[in-house]
Amino acid sequence: MLLAVRWRRVLVMIFLILLAAILTWIYWLYRPPYALYDYLTEKELQSARASDSMSNKSAKFVLFNQLQGAGFNNQVQEILIYHHLSLPFIWRPRFHQPLPLSAFLPGPTIDGVPVSFLEQICPQDDTVYIQIDALYDDLWRTSQKILARPEKCIIITNRIMHWNYLSSSALSQVWPSFQQYLGRYFAWSPQILDITRRTQKELRLRPHQSHYTQHDSSNQNQSGDSYMALHIRRGDFKSHCASLASSQTPFTTWASLSSLRDSRILSAITLQAQAHPHVRTLHILHDASIDHPNVYIDIMKLKAALTNPDWAARNGWGESGPMRRITESSMIPIKHGEYDFTVAVDMELARWADVFVGNGYSSLSSQVVAMKDGVGGWDPEGYYSDMIL
Repeated sequence: MLLAVRWRRVLVMIFLILLAAILTWIYWLYRPPYALYDYLTEKELQSARASDSMSNKSAKFVLFNQLQGAGFNNQVQEILIYHHLSLPFIWRPRFHQPLPLSAFLPGPTIDGVPVSFLEQICPQDDTVYIQIDALYDDLWRTSQKILARPEKCIIITNRIMHWNYLSSSALSQVWPSFQQYLGRYFAWSPQILDITRRTQKELRLRPHQSHYTQHDSSNQNQSGDSYMALHIRRGDFKSHCASLASSQTPFTTWASLSSLRDSRILSAITLQAQAHPHVRTLHILHDASIDHPNVYIDIMKLKAALTNPDWAARNGWGESGPMRRITESSMIPIKHGEYDFTVAVDMELARWADVFVGNGYSSLSSQVVAMKDGVGGWDPEGYYSDMIL
């Protein structure tokens, strides 16, 4: 009896030691790269101090009322649209933003000035505070007129890129100029691009050969499989998607472009698998976590169906058969301090996929749509047929 008690104590001790080791490893792996962020924050401040705009009396500045505390892509799409709207004005979305923007999106930070410099560069007698109120169809033009005012500093006091506007048909008028903006200014940071190339190599995901541009020459001649990218939403948004669909709420931002088709997940994958028999590798984009196990269950169901030869045959996948290989976000080979960048890496993987199946209510899917067309050098004849929402 005494021996059994001792063994139980030993087993409990071993369990606690293993648990402590696992928790320590998770903390170490997912700990943000604070040293990098501190370095980039200081570099941004130094660049701003050395910028001609600080001493240029004719320079103008605008500060927008920006979304805070939301998901990565909700903020990314707003940053890019505001930057596009404000050009050639000087702006940087630093209000209550704890991370250096150059760690993710270096384009909007070029020649920008942190909001901490506001008092130094904006004299009170040459600063105007404005609330923009306009009908959706006229919101963009009204905002442009306001930014053309003569004051040195313009501070917009209300949020204008709110959900209702982003899901309205009025935003389509912005797309042609925003498309050109992306081609000129959009770029991920070196950290994100390095992880993307590592992931493509280790997961054997070959970028679409027809998408190469002079800016993406490092992706040429890569080995691996042509692949389809699938974005599914997190478990806590499952009911949200259902309610949006039942109320016939329009898709968000660039997912509402009229040339895109919409469908259900399995039928969408089937349509693309039939149209692209050479694509039998799938990469699933998700942000599942231990507190949302439903996503893992959904992924297991998808894998079971999409790798089943009988299921593929019944659904007309042809002689190429079912998916032969499936990768997912949790397989991205991140190193210490790289976890913050995985969402952007997934987006870049989706941009380089032969086929993209997304969710029209998701800002991530919407941004992938914009990146594929605005940045990626796609064949204009086949671009829209290679995406479905």
